[in-house]
Amino acid sequence: MVPLALASREPGELLVDERIVAELPRQRPAVAAVLKEAGLLRPHLGSGLAQTGYQRDLRHKVSCAHCLAWAGDAKSLCDCCREWARDLDKRPGPCDRCGRTWPLKDGECRFCLQVQHDHSGDGPVIEQLWFNGFAPGLRTRRPGARVRTPGLPHSGAREVTDELQRGLPPMPPMATQPALFALPHRVWLKCVSGPQQLALFPQPPRDWLRVRDQEQPALSPAASELVTEFKRYATSQQWNLCARDAHLRTLRMLLAWLGLAALIPEVDVQAVAALGPGWSGRRLIPFLQERGLLLPVNKRDRDHAAVERLLGGLPEQIRSEAEVWVRVMRGEGHQRSVVTDWATIRAYAHSSFPIIRRWAQRIGSLREITRHDINTAIRECTGQRAHRRQTSLRSLFRALKRERVIFHDPARSVSFLAVETVRRPISSDRLAGLLDATPGPMAKAVVALVAIHALRPIDIVRQQLSDIDQSAGRMTVRRRFGHHTIYLDTVTQRLLAAWLEERARRWPCGTNPHLFVTQQTALDPAGPTLVKYTLWATFRVLGLTPTQLRVDRILDEAHETADPVHLMHLFGIADTTAMKYVKAAHPEHFLKNSAQG
Repeated sequence: MVPLALASREPGELLVDERIVAELPRQRPAVAAVLKEAGLLRPHLGSGLAQTGYQRDLRHKVSCAHCLAWAGDAKSLCDCCREWARDLDKRPGPCDRCGRTWPLKDGECRFCLQVQHDHSGDGPVIEQLWFNGFAPGLRTRRPGARVRTPGLPHSGAREVTDELQRGLPPMPPMATQPALFALPHRVWLKCVSGPQQLALFPQPPRDWLRVRDQEQPALSPAASELVTEFKRYATSQQWNLCARDAHLRTLRMLLAWLGLAALIPEVDVQAVAALGPGWSGRRLIPFLQERGLLLPVNKRDRDHAAVERLLGGLPEQIRSEAEVWVRVMRGEGHQRSVVTDWATIRAYAHSSFPIIRRWAQRIGSLREITRHDINTAIRECTGQRAHRRQTSLRSLFRALKRERVIFHDPARSVSFLAVETVRRPISSDRLAGLLDATPGPMAKAVVALVAIHALRPIDIVRQQLSDIDQSAGRMTVRRRFGHHTIYLDTVTQRLLAAWLEERARRWPCGTNPHLFVTQQTALDPAGPTLVKYTLWATFRVLGLTPTQLRVDRILDEAHETADPVHLMHLFGIADTTAMKYVKAAHPEHFLKNSAQG
């Protein structure tokens, strides 16, 4: 009906008049609500679809509170349960199986009787979602069936349509209804989802706020054992009481309502952990995952998601060309190429896509871009920003030319004068007593690795305990394009040994495999790395930066030898980087060569 209403608009009109919606053959209130939500409805007084006219269809659809069946309406009780309650032989009372107070037959409510009637096999009884509420196995009258009234002839039979009048518990208003049914007392919920229960459609997110302040059902024996095991685990990991209680509260909530028969979704762990400051689930996720009780979510790389978001902001034609570039960067082009990580692609996209969006206002394809456009875009900025823009545009148009999307590469011969940063050493008075001024064993070891072996902060946070070979005096540095081996001197070995002793003393049960940890990461079962910015606090006390210390160390070695190959083997740097340090340490050699040329 919505497409019919949109097609009934006058040529050039954007909004749908409310009088047109009122003339539709069916579903008029729903169509009016959809168009109003989309901002495409023009209100018109007297159309018969005033706001109060279709508010009724906007009510939340709920399942039956008795049999839990879905009928696609907002009735608190389905028609079959109303017919069930009219039977005088069924007295209200607590059900022997689920504990709820409803009209019973043989001590059980209609929902439990239907579940047991549909069950087959020797396995446990599983509650399955069902529709409409009509169950032939229970011999329930169909909704709307005529009932003979005693004392009246057959022709005088009337249809019973009144509401329940037998003292059933009053239904709470829609805003205060619980997510499931309210428990009269603490019982162990046996009607939780099981592994044999099939999903009819993707499960919508659960609203845990509706059961946060309610009394939880009692835990099953298996769930109680898991809670006890988690307490022992938290004690062995030396968690403080606040962290342990917050994770226990989350675990009890999940086990009480979901049970252990099926895997616990990670999205529910995160949703319960977000209920308030007294809830937490960060350490609970790896605990459940180690025991095979967690249903993990498909996590996407955040850089990948950022690239797709940037691609979505481009026009359709240019977006398809930019997607070709992304596939080439990921090694999925017609020719084999090195796979580029998503972080680099994201940096290139951040630099080049704003220019492409501006070009898209006057062009329909990147084939129309000329060398003049590339030069103009690069000259708008200076320094490193101009260099990044040139690099990203060259990568984009080179990939499109290779895939034969464009006829020529306009960025191929574009160049600009880049300002090269002069590498300067640190004065000796600032380096004197540097290790003595560094507080703590971990900070001393970090400063030694930067100042003596020229490691970067990202290299330090990635180091693991297995990378150190103390007997041989070697350490393997993990880098993106391979590993680099450094040979530890006596000072660095002594400082690393002191840090390892301190770590073993403070966290004897720590399971984090990384070399450098803090109080937050040492006992985390996920084993996260340090944030590289955490190390900056150490160097801020010294009045230096890791980059300054690293540059000073490589320059000092370049002063001793003018061999760039020696610098490459010692520090694991590229050939171009080694030549820059040699040129900064021995500029007279390069001036003599340029004068002879």
